Amino acid sequence: MFHCIKKSPLVYTALLIFGSLPLLWGEPITAINIEGPKRTKEETLLNIIGIRPGDEATSETADRVEQKLRKSGLFQEDLTVSLGESADGVTLDITAYDRWTLLVFPLVTASSGNLTGGAFVIESNLAGTANLLISSVLVSQSGDVTAFALFRDPTFLGSDFALTGRLSGGRNTVEITDLAEEEVWATYETVSLVPGIGTGGKLGERTEWRLSLEGELRETGDANESSLNGEGQLIWDGQRVVSIFSRGVKARAGAKTFWTPGETPAYTLSGELQGAWTGGEIFSLSGMAKGGAANGSVNQNFRLGGQSGSLTLPTGKIASDLYGNGELKGEIRFLKTSSLALTAPVFYEAGVLRDYYDDIRYYQGLGAGIRLYVDKVAIPAMGLDYRYNLTASRGGVNFFLGMSY
Repeated sequence: MFHCIKKSPLVYTALLIFGSLPLLWGEPITAINIEGPKRTKEETLLNIIGIRPGDEATSETADRVEQKLRKSGLFQEDLTVSLGESADGVTLDITAYDRWTLLVFPLVTASSGNLTGGAFVIESNLAGTANLLISSVLVSQSGDVTAFALFRDPTFLGSDFALTGRLSGGRNTVEITDLAEEEVWATYETVSLVPGIGTGGKLGERTEWRLSLEGELRETGDANESSLNGEGQLIWDGQRVVSIFSRGVKARAGAKTFWTPGETPAYTLSGELQGAWTGGEIFSLSGMAKGGAANGSVNQNFRLGGQSGSLTLPTGKIASDLYGNGELKGEIRFLKTSSLALTAPVFYEAGVLRDYYDDIRYYQGLGAGIRLYVDKVAIPAMGLDYRYNLTASRGGVNFFLGMSY
């Protein structure tokens, strides 16, 4: 006589847990099978995923490897990662196809009656090694010339550290103005050369660190000025969620010292906190707050009306030894095709500074515009902005073409 024993949900749960214990404990990866890449070197892919034969696999291994490959930006969207069975453990099976990574963009910007033209070259998989190369040359109608080059090895000498080297320089005309940009206090021409080096790595699965050191040699008329600028960053959960939006929290702190022969060396201290969040693939919200102080009057960059830090659009300079400002930006994607995306950003900026006359000044500005993105490139290919300087009660239109923002 046979008796049927009815198993409770608790029994099934226990069987499921104990039946999966070998996988949860970790089985050795006996082989990593890679199919698809024709340009990216196998060693480069292995450095990206950080796994070698002999490492232990868990139920999360395939998902983590897939996330790392997608985050690298070197492969097409249809990549697959899975675990297979082998006689002595498991195999890690990867299928990934190279993505085109050499991008050349012409550049045209028009703002405040000045026209700038040039080109950007971006190669994010140099020689199939995942090394990044960015270079640009910009020439403006007013005679300003700026050149820039950056090289980054994300796994320097096969280690967990990244190494970045950069070099920039050029000839620029500088105007120091009041907040309303109506009174010009000084105009001068500078020639500069700026070399820099940086490194970075991971502190955990979601946290990264970066350090950089930058020097500058500048000639202004009969005066020569040298400076040294050090900066540290801590980035939490920083990643590209979709092709044009990213998320994460970034904290930055820096110190700069500069000196002119025959004068007392000066310094500046600065700090910045940024955060960005996404709502699916159609909305991004970001915020930024930064501030700084110096032991002398220093020319700080401000754009009244949103998004300081543009690569090419002109920025007024205010003489200040103490400043703080913040920015809030929202951007919504309202059109998407197989190769293009159109978005609309809205931004607001406000801040306080101590100006050339040691007076405390408050300022604010806002703006809105449109951005046209090429698929999988986070820098917009074309944009049109209207910015309104609430402090000066006047606005202006800025236009750019060619990955320049």
